[in-house]
Amino acid sequence: MNKIERNRERDVETDKKRICMDWAVIRFWGKEILKNTDERIRVIEEVIFEKQMKNPDDIQHRNSD
Repeated sequence: MNKIERNRERDVETDKKRICMDWAVIRFWGKEILKNTDERIRVIEEVIFEKQMKNPDDIQHRNSD
């Protein structure tokens, strides 16, 4: 197995653990953020919005701490 394949396997394992903890997992490869910053920001905003819609009480509770 080459390095990239192992990294991808590790990413999948890590993602599963985080998702079980109710985290939102977003991955960007290499210099994607610098090449297409506006689109990456949009992705992050959408994920945050979706999380808020699914768990509005959870988000409010965190903001009041």
